[in-house]
Amino acid sequence: DSILRCITVYSRADTNTDYLVGGYVFNLVTETYDFAIARITSAGALNTAFNSTGIKIIAVNEYHNFLTSIAVDVNFKIIVSGYTYNGTTYDFTTIRIGPNGTLDTTFGPNENGITTTTINNMDLFANGIIPNLDGKITVVGNASKNSNTDFALTRYTINGYIDSTFVNKTNEKTYATMTYNGKNGKSTITSYNKFYSILFYRQNEP
Repeated sequence: DSILRCITVYSRADTNTDYLVGGYVFNLVTETYDFAIARITSAGALNTAFNSTGIKIIAVNEYHNFLTSIAVDVNFKIIVSGYTYNGTTYDFTTIRIGPNGTLDTTFGPNENGITTTTINNMDLFANGIIPNLDGKITVVGNASKNSNTDFALTRYTINGYIDSTFVNKTNEKTYATMTYNGKNGKSTITSYNKFYSILFYRQNEP
């Protein structure tokens, strides 16, 4: 099986405009799903400058890995996010890739282009990714425990670490609920939910 979940445009002054599509594919050998990214030219052909085939498959771990969102950051690097199973629960997972399809080794605690966020006894499902103008990355989704599900978000530094300015230092987590005001077009992050809280949020830094 191959499941398409997201698409975005890759465009810069010194290259032609391409399309980036992301999702996940079933690995017949391991019988698990893996992240999948393809770079396609405006003519509809695979761009072989990307990973030599135009397609990049990433097995984050030995379990299921589901890519749900894709974007291009301010340095024209490709960032993707989704959720991966760790054997017990699902984690937020974010990956940064160079324009040629190589994993960015300047990103992630293990310098392998990958960063994950885990909460014990809680499932984290990432559904969106926002490249900030300062190079930071915001990931949004939901957090589930038992029958309770809340809106969840976290922010990573340009090097793929949890952004310590974005969390409540009491519990080191970045989970919250959000309301939207249709009159003024602003979103408000509340400071509490059942399991974790957030006490720091700036409207101009999504």
